[in-house]
Amino acid sequence: MTRIEQVIGHSFGDPALLREALTHPTWANEHPGEPHYERLEHLGDAVLGLVVAEHLFRAHPASDESDLTRRRAAVVEGRTLARRWRELDLDDALRLGNGMAANDSRGSARENAFEAVIGAVFLDGGLAAAGRVVLRLLAGELAATPTPQAESPKGVLQNRLQAAGGKPPRYVQDDRTGSDHDPIFSVSAWSEGQLLGSGSGRTRREAENAAANDALTRRAEA
Repeated sequence: MTRIEQVIGHSFGDPALLREALTHPTWANEHPGEPHYERLEHLGDAVLGLVVAEHLFRAHPASDESDLTRRRAAVVEGRTLARRWRELDLDDALRLGNGMAANDSRGSARENAFEAVIGAVFLDGGLAAAGRVVLRLLAGELAATPTPQAESPKGVLQNRLQAAGGKPPRYVQDDRTGSDHDPIFSVSAWSEGQLLGSGSGRTRREAENAAANDALTRRAEA
């Protein structure tokens, strides 16, 4: 059994699945014919969400839908998965291309590999096996039962605009920079032809919230 199998608590019947889950697209580009983790990442994201949602549903019978949604988001967000990968000391298991290894831009790689490994376990051992791995690796996050997050900047901005008789904000992507695997999005928030604010982030949602937060700041200073 490899070290990563020991850490996650699953021995693969098909080791090729684990190898694929640990292969970054930059490695595959340098080694033609090698599959990379993006398909498994897509599958693992869905499996992870299901397992966490079921656990929270059973663990918090008094929580409503919005509370469960916030709790799930806190557990499965990218920063949490990347942090857990780093805490488990699994960076050496990643197969990265030379350029990726050199610039050490691994935040998204950790997150994606975490999800890809869950997808690989699901294909190798089924939902029960994947569930055991998820609950093992995220036990602390699930037990922490985070306090529901405050309303997002986007929600606050929309409510304030509508309370003032205005239209909901519209978010426009102005730019996308960085690599395909570690992009930076730039977004602006508009309402009734007026620029309200701008922001950037590693995901479109993060950039939209940054733009909304900028708009709220400008409104407060006006």
